[in-house]
Amino acid sequence: MDSFHLKYRPRTLEKLIGNEQITTRLKGMIASNKIPNALLFVGPSSAGKTTMARAFAADLNGVKSVEALGTDYREINGTDQRSIEDIRSLIQQSRFKPRNKKRVIVVDEFQGVLSNAPAAAALLKPLEEPSADTLWILCTMDPAKLSSGTGRAIANRCTQFVLEGYSDEELRKQAMRIIKKEAMKYALPVVDSIVQNCDREMRTLANLLQAVNQYYEGLAKKPKKLSDEDIAAVLKSNSTTDEKTAVNVMLALYKLDFASVQRALLDVEDGFRFVSMLLSANMFLMNSAVLKGERHRKLAWWSKTNKDLSASVKKEGLKLSLRTLATVNEMLVDCKIQSTVHALPPEELLSARLFSIIRAIEPHIRGK
Repeated sequence: MDSFHLKYRPRTLEKLIGNEQITTRLKGMIASNKIPNALLFVGPSSAGKTTMARAFAADLNGVKSVEALGTDYREINGTDQRSIEDIRSLIQQSRFKPRNKKRVIVVDEFQGVLSNAPAAAALLKPLEEPSADTLWILCTMDPAKLSSGTGRAIANRCTQFVLEGYSDEELRKQAMRIIKKEAMKYALPVVDSIVQNCDREMRTLANLLQAVNQYYEGLAKKPKKLSDEDIAAVLKSNSTTDEKTAVNVMLALYKLDFASVQRALLDVEDGFRFVSMLLSANMFLMNSAVLKGERHRKLAWWSKTNKDLSASVKKEGLKLSLRTLATVNEMLVDCKIQSTVHALPPEELLSARLFSIIRAIEPHIRGK
């Protein structure tokens, strides 16, 4: 069975959810046949930048998906493929005449290329004077890299679009689309719970719905409607070793115990996802501190990790001020951004940054 994420990923502009004004502008470019030399999509992680780039490439060439374009569509990840040789290969490919209307070259995580000065500089002329048959699309979550130097020069050569993250309403729309297609009426009562637990990511939303589908199909006695207790069971079944490690890391962090932090980092399996787990966990505690017991729809238990961490903090008797949590939050956000730029493994970056966090919050914790 195909992954729900891949099966229901929009392949044309018409199917996209969110950022409607940008989609309308892109449709206008195609309708008027006035296509810029290059496009730049800027937005937070999981805002749909790459999905939008693929949808535009498909519509521009009049096909149902980029898979139909063959060699006329090329996509690379700038974090992994950012050498001068990688970029020269793309430039060489851009000069060939496409079989379709346009060849489209997408550079995802473009901030990675900007960290290699020669590679970034090599793109300046192709973006200024590209082949008439080639469109470049650059995607990045780090606009700060485009504010000066070569980054700014590249941005000025592109038609720029700023994407926003998905709202609960937009995520719910996608959830309902999947539920209808998969005949999952039993999931209707828990749609809001699923949306609140997807960390505002379309991929995670689809994966959660697939997990719910698997859970329901595995029940010996199938109810007409699932409950929040069922969703809790699904989330528990999705918990990973990294989620347990995240609890250990954050708990040790708040206790200023770097030795335990470092020991826990040795067990991390997926470094990039792990950074997001730490940020999500701290944000939950920060929002809880802000609301002080007040009920709020966004104060959902985003994952089992947050529940376990909250219980552990209470059990340890840790008194975490809003100032402490805000400091941790600020530094983890920066760490998440930097983890997509640096070539070193995220775990190594975390090792350095978490020690810096401990030093920053120690005066707050010790009341100095």
